[in-house]
Amino acid sequence: MKDTMRKAVSWIFIGAFCTAAPLLLLSALGYRYNLKRNAIQPTGALSLISIPKGASVTLNGVLQQGTTPLRLTQLAPGNYTVEATKEGYHGWRRQITIAAGTHTVFATLRFFPTAAPVAVEGFPPADRLIWNRGGSSWIVLSARGEEGKLLTAHLLAPGIPPLVLEGPLHAAAPAPHDLALAVLHGDPLRLTLIFLSLTESFPTRTLQVRDTVQGVTWIGSNEIMTWDHEALETRALDGAVRARSKIPGLVSATADRGRIILLAAAQTPLTLRVLAGKSITDDFAPLTATEFSRASLIVPGAPEDLVGVLDPLASAFTLLPQGAVPQRILQPGLTRVQWDSGHAVWFMASEHELQRASWERTLAPDVTLLTRTSESITSHLFVPDLDAVFYTTPSRLAFVHLDPSVDQEPHTLYEESAMEIAGADPTHSRLYLKIGEQLFSYALQTP
Repeated sequence: MKDTMRKAVSWIFIGAFCTAAPLLLLSALGYRYNLKRNAIQPTGALSLISIPKGASVTLNGVLQQGTTPLRLTQLAPGNYTVEATKEGYHGWRRQITIAAGTHTVFATLRFFPTAAPVAVEGFPPADRLIWNRGGSSWIVLSARGEEGKLLTAHLLAPGIPPLVLEGPLHAAAPAPHDLALAVLHGDPLRLTLIFLSLTESFPTRTLQVRDTVQGVTWIGSNEIMTWDHEALETRALDGAVRARSKIPGLVSATADRGRIILLAAAQTPLTLRVLAGKSITDDFAPLTATEFSRASLIVPGAPEDLVGVLDPLASAFTLLPQGAVPQRILQPGLTRVQWDSGHAVWFMASEHELQRASWERTLAPDVTLLTRTSESITSHLFVPDLDAVFYTTPSRLAFVHLDPSVDQEPHTLYEESAMEIAGADPTHSRLYLKIGEQLFSYALQTP
């Protein structure tokens, strides 16, 4: 009897092993047995990597073991709702399809805090802000009142009092190294150079300029260029005039990546042509026979062989490639364009659409819709370090990922009225928002 029992138990174990071993082997090879279909099917896998890490993940509402970075295997082929959440942060949710034998990876999930923006202490109400593009300790110019007569420069660092300038504000330009700001202001007109300092005050230098000067820009780090409707002029930082060139009908000028680019009146007083040269003593040559309205402006930050012209009146953005045919993009309501600096990639905002565009020679520009909104888009800012575009509408701050493998659905970060993006500090993962007349700081990550 005992021998019979032993034999029975042995056969049970053998049978269980023979049944389980193939299933375990199939599982190790990425297969599973589908009871409904009575068939062996390959499975799929899903990996999620988030910044910050430690997010909980649910599949079709079922909480998974572990937190991000997380790899889930042995997933039956099919549709899933994936949700990743972390306390204190906006979550992420997406519908995905797991295909047999595939591994789906979301490698750049970025979560932003749910905390509200915080008012910047000591910053006065402002109608207009001139922002030094981004950075950790940059100068911000605040203009308020009629014609910007209440004019102050601020360093967004504790303990540094503001610098009061005589208004009104006429124009301002940040230096290429972002450590100085050139400001045209006052009546009579003067040019003040404000240098970044972490001491108790701002080092400044005031230069005398003609009352006819319309604008200012930097040529490199040690030379300033001003212009009026008749001429360009360059100066050393001590104010000494280095060169002067007559350009009748000049409307605006900019220096970008070793080139000087001009907008000057064409044959009719209502249209402009684009000219370019290496220095102001060059014979400036037209880049194209195309003419633009007087509302047009050069968009800085283009690659060395490209010039971009935004013409809001025509709702058009025109690429002027060196040695190639101009490319014109028409977009109803187009008002703002920002380059992905140094790349043939740019971001366009019209009244209700945010788009990403790129261009390769011999091809037409490739335009991709990032988001469409029911409200008008009031401001937008591409932040390369975060691979995202942030934008505002009259009621909210939102962003959209640029990596289509992660997500390209817009996500609301904060709801408030009368809000626009003033600038960014990528070093400390921070956005600055102008809400009404106040400046606010919005943290994109927790300390």
